[in-house]
Amino acid sequence: MKNNKSIILIIFLSLSVLMSYGQNYRQHEIGVHASGGLSGFSGKLSEGSKKAGTGYNFGLNYTYMFSRNIGLGIGAEFAIYNFKSNTSGFSDEYKLTDDYYEEFYFRFKLSEVSETQQLKYINIPIMLMFQSGKKLRYYAGVGGKIGIPLKGTYENSEIDMQTSVYYPVHDLLIEDLRFRGLGTFSKEGGINELELKTIFMLTAEAGLIFDIAKRFSLYIGAFFDYGITDIINGDKDIPYLVYNVDKPLEFENNSMLDSKVYNKNENYVKKAAPFHAGLKLRFCFGKKKNKYFNLIEGDMTK
Repeated sequence: MKNNKSIILIIFLSLSVLMSYGQNYRQHEIGVHASGGLSGFSGKLSEGSKKAGTGYNFGLNYTYMFSRNIGLGIGAEFAIYNFKSNTSGFSDEYKLTDDYYEEFYFRFKLSEVSETQQLKYINIPIMLMFQSGKKLRYYAGVGGKIGIPLKGTYENSEIDMQTSVYYPVHDLLIEDLRFRGLGTFSKEGGINELELKTIFMLTAEAGLIFDIAKRFSLYIGAFFDYGITDIINGDKDIPYLVYNVDKPLEFENNSMLDSKVYNKNENYVKKAAPFHAGLKLRFCFGKKKNKYFNLIEGDMTK
Protein backbone atom coordinates (compact mmCIF):
# COMPACT_ATOMS: atom_id res chain seq x y z
CA MET A 1 0.00 0.00 0.00
CA LYS A 2 2.85 2.34 0.89
CA ASN A 3 4.57 1.57 -2.45
CA ASN A 4 1.37 2.36 -4.39
CA LYS A 5 1.03 5.72 -2.65
CA SER A 6 4.67 6.52 -3.38
CA ILE A 7 4.25 5.67 -7.08
CA ILE A 8 1.12 7.84 -7.36
CA LEU A 9 2.92 10.74 -5.67
CA ILE A 10 5.93 10.44 -8.00
CA ILE A 11 3.65 10.37 -11.09
CA PHE A 12 1.70 13.40 -9.84
CA LEU A 13 4.87 15.45 -9.19
CA SER A 14 6.35 14.44 -12.54
CA LEU A 15 3.21 15.50 -14.41
CA SER A 16 3.17 18.80 -12.50
CA VAL A 17 6.74 19.55 -13.56
CA LEU A 18 6.05 18.62 -17.21
CA MET A 19 2.87 20.68 -17.31
CA SER A 20 4.61 23.71 -15.87
CA TYR A 21 7.38 23.21 -18.43
CA GLY A 22 4.78 23.08 -21.13
CA GLN A 23 3.51 26.62 -20.55
CA ASN A 24 4.80 29.84 -22.07
CA TYR A 25 5.38 32.32 -19.23
CA ARG A 26 8.06 34.49 -17.67
CA GLN A 27 9.76 32.32 -15.10
CA HIS A 28 11.99 35.11 -13.79
CA GLU A 29 10.85 38.70 -13.35
CA ILE A 30 12.85 41.64 -12.00
CA GLY A 31 11.05 44.87 -11.27
CA VAL A 32 10.94 48.24 -9.58
CA HIS A 33 7.88 49.50 -7.75
CA ALA A 34 6.44 52.58 -6.09
CA SER A 35 3.35 52.89 -3.93
CA GLY A 36 1.54 55.47 -1.87
CA GLY A 37 -1.58 55.98 0.20
CA LEU A 38 -2.78 56.32 3.77
CA SER A 39 -0.61 55.32 6.71
CA GLY A 40 -1.34 55.20 10.41
CA PHE A 41 -1.24 52.93 13.45
CA SER A 42 -3.89 50.58 14.76
CA GLY A 43 -3.47 51.04 18.53
CA LYS A 44 -6.07 52.79 20.67
CA LEU A 45 -5.14 56.02 22.48
CA SER A 46 -5.72 56.48 26.20
CA GLU A 47 -6.47 60.17 25.60
CA GLY A 48 -7.33 62.15 22.46
CA SER A 49 -7.56 61.01 18.85
CA LYS A 50 -5.37 59.94 15.96
CA LYS A 51 -5.35 60.75 12.26
CA ALA A 52 -3.86 58.85 9.33
CA GLY A 53 -1.25 60.56 7.18
CA THR A 54 0.48 59.85 3.89
CA GLY A 55 2.82 56.93 3.46
CA TYR A 56 4.84 55.78 0.49
CA ASN A 57 7.56 53.33 -0.47
CA PHE A 58 9.69 52.33 -3.44
CA GLY A 59 11.98 49.42 -4.07
CA LEU A 60 13.12 46.41 -6.06
CA ASN A 61 11.56 42.99 -6.39
CA TYR A 62 12.25 39.58 -7.92
CA THR A 63 9.64 36.93 -8.71
CA TYR A 64 10.25 33.29 -9.56
CA MET A 65 7.25 31.60 -11.17
CA PHE A 66 6.92 27.89 -10.42
CA SER A 67 4.24 27.69 -13.09
CA ARG A 68 2.18 30.05 -15.21
CA ASN A 69 -0.03 30.86 -12.23
CA ILE A 70 1.99 30.56 -9.02
CA GLY A 71 5.29 32.11 -7.95
CA LEU A 72 7.33 33.42 -5.05
CA GLY A 73 8.36 37.05 -4.75
CA ILE A 74 11.01 38.72 -2.60
CA GLY A 75 12.37 42.24 -2.53
CA ALA A 76 13.56 45.26 -0.60
CA GLU A 77 11.88 48.64 -0.23
CA PHE A 78 12.36 51.97 1.50
CA ALA A 79 9.18 53.03 3.32
CA ILE A 80 8.06 56.21 5.08
CA TYR A 81 4.97 56.30 7.31
CA ASN A 82 3.41 59.53 8.60
CA PHE A 83 0.57 59.94 11.11
CA LYS A 84 -0.71 62.32 13.76
CA SER A 85 -2.05 62.24 17.34
CA ASN A 86 -4.02 64.95 19.16
CA THR A 87 -5.36 65.56 22.65
CA SER A 88 -7.60 68.42 23.74
CA GLY A 89 -6.52 68.19 27.38
CA PHE A 90 -4.41 65.72 29.28
CA SER A 91 -3.52 65.45 32.98
CA ASP A 92 -1.44 62.95 34.93
CA GLU A 93 0.62 62.49 38.09
CA TYR A 94 3.47 60.26 39.13
CA LYS A 95 5.71 59.73 42.16
CA LEU A 96 9.20 61.22 42.57
CA THR A 97 11.71 61.87 45.37
CA ASP A 98 13.10 65.32 46.21
CA ASP A 99 16.58 66.36 47.38
CA TYR A 100 15.66 65.49 50.96
CA TYR A 101 14.53 61.98 50.01
CA GLU A 102 10.89 62.79 50.57
CA GLU A 103 8.35 61.32 48.19
CA PHE A 104 5.94 63.61 46.35
CA TYR A 105 3.60 63.48 43.38
CA PHE A 106 4.33 65.65 40.37
CA ARG A 107 1.07 66.72 38.72
CA PHE A 108 0.57 68.34 35.34
CA LYS A 109 -2.30 69.41 33.13
CA LEU A 110 -1.78 70.15 29.44
CA SER A 111 -3.85 72.16 27.00
CA GLU A 112 -4.37 70.95 23.43
CA VAL A 113 -1.34 69.06 22.13
CA SER A 114 -0.66 67.96 18.56
CA GLU A 115 2.03 65.45 17.66
CA THR A 116 3.18 64.31 14.21
CA GLN A 117 5.13 61.06 13.89
CA GLN A 118 7.30 59.85 11.02
CA LEU A 119 8.84 56.39 10.65
CA LYS A 120 11.45 55.28 8.13
CA TYR A 121 11.96 51.57 7.49
CA ILE A 122 13.66 49.18 5.11
CA ASN A 123 11.09 46.45 4.44
CA ILE A 124 11.81 42.96 3.12
CA PRO A 125 8.62 41.50 1.58
CA ILE A 126 8.20 37.76 0.95
CA MET A 127 5.03 36.94 -0.98
CA LEU A 128 3.22 34.10 -2.68
CA MET A 129 2.13 35.45 -6.08
CA PHE A 130 -0.78 34.38 -8.28
CA GLN A 131 -1.35 35.28 -11.94
CA SER A 132 -4.10 34.37 -14.38
CA GLY A 133 -5.84 35.47 -17.55
CA LYS A 134 -4.84 35.74 -21.20
CA LYS A 135 -5.99 38.96 -22.87
CA LEU A 136 -6.96 40.52 -19.55
CA ARG A 137 -4.34 39.44 -17.03
CA TYR A 138 -4.59 39.96 -13.32
CA TYR A 139 -2.53 39.15 -10.26
CA ALA A 140 -2.76 38.82 -6.49
CA GLY A 141 -0.25 38.31 -3.73
CA VAL A 142 -0.24 37.52 -0.02
CA GLY A 143 2.63 37.28 2.43
CA GLY A 144 4.55 39.18 5.05
CA LYS A 145 7.14 41.90 5.50
CA ILE A 146 10.02 42.32 7.91
CA GLY A 147 10.59 45.99 8.72
CA ILE A 148 14.09 47.10 9.76
CA PRO A 149 14.05 50.56 11.40
CA LEU A 150 16.13 53.40 10.03
CA LYS A 151 14.81 56.43 11.93
CA GLY A 152 11.73 57.56 13.82
CA THR A 153 10.84 61.11 14.85
CA TYR A 154 7.99 62.95 16.55
CA GLU A 155 7.25 66.68 16.36
CA ASN A 156 5.19 68.46 19.01
CA SER A 157 3.25 71.68 18.85
CA GLU A 158 3.77 74.26 21.61
CA ILE A 159 2.64 72.87 24.98
CA ASP A 160 0.83 75.02 27.55
CA MET A 161 0.90 73.40 30.99
CA GLN A 162 -0.01 73.81 34.63
CA THR A 163 2.24 72.01 37.10
CA SER A 164 2.14 71.34 40.85
CA VAL A 165 3.50 68.94 43.48
CA TYR A 166 1.73 67.20 46.33
CA TYR A 167 3.41 65.82 49.48
CA PRO A 168 1.05 63.19 50.94
CA VAL A 169 3.00 62.92 54.22
CA HIS A 170 2.43 66.62 54.97
CA ASP A 171 -0.83 66.93 53.01
CA LEU A 172 0.87 69.82 51.21
CA LEU A 173 -0.02 71.04 47.70
CA ILE A 174 2.34 73.55 46.02
CA GLU A 175 0.92 75.15 42.86
CA ASP A 176 2.93 78.36 42.40
CA LEU A 177 6.67 78.26 42.90
CA ARG A 178 8.12 79.22 39.54
CA PHE A 179 11.81 78.71 40.30
CA ARG A 180 10.88 75.10 41.13
CA GLY A 181 8.99 74.71 37.86
CA LEU A 182 5.56 74.93 39.48
CA GLY A 183 2.81 77.11 38.01
CA THR A 184 1.79 77.97 34.43
CA PHE A 185 4.36 77.50 31.67
CA SER A 186 4.71 77.15 27.92
CA LYS A 187 7.11 74.77 26.20
CA GLU A 188 8.16 75.31 22.62
CA GLY A 189 7.48 72.58 20.11
CA GLY A 190 10.34 70.57 18.66
CA ILE A 191 11.49 67.42 16.89
CA ASN A 192 12.81 64.43 18.84
CA GLU A 193 13.73 60.87 17.96
CA LEU A 194 11.81 57.67 18.64
CA GLU A 195 13.52 54.43 19.51
CA LEU A 196 12.09 51.90 17.06
CA LYS A 197 12.38 48.14 16.76
CA THR A 198 12.06 45.57 13.98
CA ILE A 199 8.43 44.96 13.03
CA PHE A 200 6.46 42.28 11.21
CA MET A 201 3.57 43.02 8.86
CA LEU A 202 1.02 41.04 6.89
CA THR A 203 0.63 42.21 3.31
CA ALA A 204 -1.74 41.65 0.39
CA GLU A 205 -2.09 43.15 -3.08
CA ALA A 206 -4.12 42.65 -6.26
CA GLY A 207 -4.49 44.28 -9.65
CA LEU A 208 -4.03 44.07 -13.42
CA ILE A 209 -1.03 43.23 -15.62
CA PHE A 210 -0.41 45.08 -18.89
CA ASP A 211 2.19 43.69 -21.32
CA ILE A 212 3.68 46.85 -22.82
CA ALA A 213 6.43 45.07 -24.79
CA LYS A 214 7.74 41.57 -25.41
CA ARG A 215 9.74 41.51 -22.20
CA PHE A 216 8.16 44.32 -20.19
CA SER A 217 5.00 44.46 -18.10
CA LEU A 218 3.27 47.08 -15.99
CA TYR A 219 1.45 46.01 -12.83
CA ILE A 220 -1.23 48.38 -11.50
CA GLY A 221 -3.06 47.48 -8.31
CA ALA A 222 -3.95 48.13 -4.69
CA PHE A 223 -2.17 46.95 -1.57
CA PHE A 224 -2.64 46.73 2.19
CA ASP A 225 0.04 46.28 4.86
CA TYR A 226 -0.96 45.58 8.46
CA GLY A 227 1.53 45.53 11.32
CA ILE A 228 1.23 42.79 13.94
CA THR A 229 4.00 44.02 16.28
CA ASP A 230 4.65 47.27 18.13
CA ILE A 231 7.09 49.77 16.63
CA ILE A 232 8.35 51.03 20.00
CA ASN A 233 11.49 49.50 21.47
CA GLY A 234 11.09 49.43 25.26
CA ASP A 235 8.51 48.93 27.99
CA LYS A 236 6.87 52.40 27.64
CA ASP A 237 7.30 53.04 31.37
CA ILE A 238 8.07 56.77 31.05
CA PRO A 239 5.79 59.79 31.67
CA TYR A 240 4.70 62.08 28.86
CA LEU A 241 6.01 65.21 30.65
CA VAL A 242 9.29 64.73 32.53
CA TYR A 243 10.01 66.78 35.68
CA ASN A 244 13.69 67.04 36.56
CA VAL A 245 14.17 67.68 40.30
CA ASP A 246 17.70 69.02 39.73
CA LYS A 247 16.69 71.23 36.77
CA PRO A 248 12.98 71.95 37.39
CA LEU A 249 12.63 74.60 34.68
CA GLU A 250 13.92 72.32 31.93
CA PHE A 251 10.81 70.36 31.00
CA GLU A 252 11.08 67.50 28.53
CA ASN A 253 8.29 65.61 26.84
CA ASN A 254 8.20 62.15 25.34
CA SER A 255 6.06 60.92 22.47
CA MET A 256 2.49 59.75 22.91
CA LEU A 257 3.66 56.51 21.29
CA ASP A 258 6.18 55.57 23.99
CA SER A 259 4.79 57.13 27.19
CA LYS A 260 2.62 55.91 30.04
CA VAL A 261 -0.50 57.40 31.67
CA TYR A 262 0.26 56.81 35.34
CA ASN A 263 -3.12 57.75 36.82
CA LYS A 264 -4.69 55.07 34.59
CA ASN A 265 -1.75 52.66 34.85
CA GLU A 266 -1.73 52.08 31.09
CA ASN A 267 0.28 53.02 28.02
CA TYR A 268 -0.80 56.12 26.12
CA VAL A 269 -0.96 53.92 23.02
CA LYS A 270 -1.61 50.28 23.82
CA LYS A 271 0.00 48.95 20.65
CA ALA A 272 1.48 51.17 17.96
CA ALA A 273 1.36 48.77 15.01
CA PRO A 274 1.51 50.55 11.62
CA PHE A 275 -0.76 50.06 8.62
CA HIS A 276 -0.39 51.28 5.05
CA ALA A 277 -2.90 51.06 2.18
CA GLY A 278 -3.10 52.57 -1.28
CA LEU A 279 -2.10 52.13 -4.93
CA LYS A 280 0.95 50.36 -6.26
CA LEU A 281 2.77 50.49 -9.61
CA ARG A 282 5.34 47.90 -10.60
CA PHE A 283 7.43 47.89 -13.80
CA CYS A 284 8.86 44.42 -14.54
CA PHE A 285 11.33 42.90 -16.96
CA GLY A 286 11.38 39.19 -17.80
CA LYS A 287 12.11 36.75 -20.57
CA LYS A 288 9.48 34.27 -21.60
CA LYS A 289 10.28 30.63 -22.33
CA ASN A 290 10.16 30.53 -26.12
CA LYS A 291 10.26 26.74 -26.34
CA TYR A 292 8.30 24.13 -24.50
CA PHE A 293 7.37 20.50 -24.84
CA ASN A 294 3.85 19.78 -26.08
CA LEU A 295 2.61 16.77 -24.09
CA ILE A 296 -0.26 16.06 -26.48
CA GLU A 297 1.56 16.25 -29.82
CA GLY A 298 4.97 15.26 -28.48
CA ASP A 299 7.15 17.88 -30.16
CA MET A 300 9.07 21.05 -29.38
CA THR A 301 7.05 24.20 -30.11
CA LYS A 302 8.17 27.81 -30.48
